[in-house]
Amino acid sequence: MNYTVEIDRSVSALCYCLERLNNEVDNIDKWRVSVNAGGMNYGIYFNFDIENMELEICNQPDYNEVLSLDEVIEEINKNCE
Repeated sequence: MNYTVEIDRSVSALCYCLERLNNEVDNIDKWRVSVNAGGMNYGIYFNFDIENMELEICNQPDYNEVLSLDEVIEEINKNCE
């Protein structure tokens, strides 16, 4: 399951979203995080690979399915049970 979340282009929005992940995802300490800022700059995106527990912070969407952060957090926690 792969999802993209679009984040507002601000430091406060990025910090807010990272804080939510840290506080609301049950197993966030086990996730691998990478940052990719190559190619075209379309904004700030979180690209989630839930099955492999990977979060890519990127300037381009990587997956066709775009969800809200709330929906992705819910999906992650559902799969952790």
